[in-house]
Amino acid sequence: MPSYECAYCGKVASATDDHIPPRSIYSKPYPPDRPSVKACAECNNGASDDDEYFRDIVLKYEHVSDLPAAREQVAKMIRAIAKPEKKKYAAAVLSSFTEIELRSEGGIILGKAPAYKVDGARFTRAASRYVRGLYRYQLGKRVPDDMETHVTANPDGVNTIAKTVVSTFRGAPRRVVQSGVFWYAWLEFQDVPGAYGWLLVFFDHFPVLGTIRPKRVGVAAL
Repeated sequence: MPSYECAYCGKVASATDDHIPPRSIYSKPYPPDRPSVKACAECNNGASDDDEYFRDIVLKYEHVSDLPAAREQVAKMIRAIAKPEKKKYAAAVLSSFTEIELRSEGGIILGKAPAYKVDGARFTRAASRYVRGLYRYQLGKRVPDDMETHVTANPDGVNTIAKTVVSTFRGAPRRVVQSGVFWYAWLEFQDVPGAYGWLLVFFDHFPVLGTIRPKRVGVAAL
């Protein structure tokens, strides 16, 4: 069996592909040229669980769940949670739902609305892997050891600065993997050699911002 350099740590990897993002994000028929990289068993450990969690958070987002492009994936998510072997995961999903108070700009309580708690560390871990994987896929090299990855995976927060994001990535290389489901863009920062910015957009409504920059002393990378 041929060996490859792991896209994430540089160790010898097997011939198994790590798809970015996972196939479960897409609609059938699946795009034949989905981005993928080679990864060692250690870096892939737990990746499938993180991928499932990431997918489910995206699909539960209020601006995604009712989209025609997401119906097939939402049905798939529901079927997966209903499986007997997914009892523990299903329980965790149910326990994540809660209620929040809605308030007017003047602070008047308008009522309550359903919401869900997000495991931020787990979600950003998956998003960070996608950014690093796409770096390897597009640039033909893994992220250097003296660089670190940061992601902003809060769609509401990113959408509030949509004009700035659009302006920043205007003219940058872009690849649409599946229309209405997933596309991404990237650019190199001119003021920081080797630093890159990444924009990953799921279902045209769930953006993830990522940066790969030189490590800062005392700041841990994702």
